[in-house]
Amino acid sequence: LVELLGSSPLWGAPKYKDLVALTKKIVDEPLPEGEKPRSFMQQVGDWLREINDDCFINYCNSFINNTWYQQRTKNDLTDDTLEYKPLVIIVSDIRRLNEAKWIAGLPNGHLIKFTASDLVRKERLYDRDGHVMKSSQANHISERDVNNIPEEIIYRTINTDELNVAEQAQETRDAIMEAGELNA
Repeated sequence: LVELLGSSPLWGAPKYKDLVALTKKIVDEPLPEGEKPRSFMQQVGDWLREINDDCFINYCNSFINNTWYQQRTKNDLTDDTLEYKPLVIIVSDIRRLNEAKWIAGLPNGHLIKFTASDLVRKERLYDRDGHVMKSSQANHISERDVNNIPEEIIYRTINTDELNVAEQAQETRDAIMEAGELNA
C-alpha cells in the first residue's frame, strides 16, 4: 500500500490512521476459495482510487523512473557519458481512462489495445478460471472504462480472436519495434 499510495502525506499518502483503516478493510474483505479473486481485486482497486485516483499511475511512473535510474547507474554513466540504451517497459492490463491517457502521453508511450469477441473472451475466462465473470464483476468500472478509451490515443489495436499467446506476444513485439523505428 505504501508503494501505491506513497510513503508520506507530503507526497500523497493518506494519514497513518487512514492507512491502518484501509489495511484492516482489505484484510477483512473475503477472498474466494479456489478461484481468481476478481471481485476482491476490483474492490481493493476502488478503495485505493478513492484515496488517489492516480495511485497506479504514480506507482508505474516511479517503477519506470527507478528502472531507468538503475540501468544508468549499473553502467556507471554520468551526464557527460550518458549513453541511452533502449528501455522497453510493458504496462499490461490498463483498463481505466486516466491510465490509458497517461501511457499515451509519455514520451515514446504507445498504447496497444487487445480485442477479442465476447465469445472468445468468455471461452478464455472459462478455460483459465473454470467460470465466466458474474454480472457484478462484468459491470465493474474497470471492465467498462476500457471501452471509453478514445481511438485517437491508441497506437495499435490487435484482434486476438485467432491468435494464441505466442502469436499475441509476437504481434506485441512487432508493434513495439515499429513504434521504436518511428521514434528513432
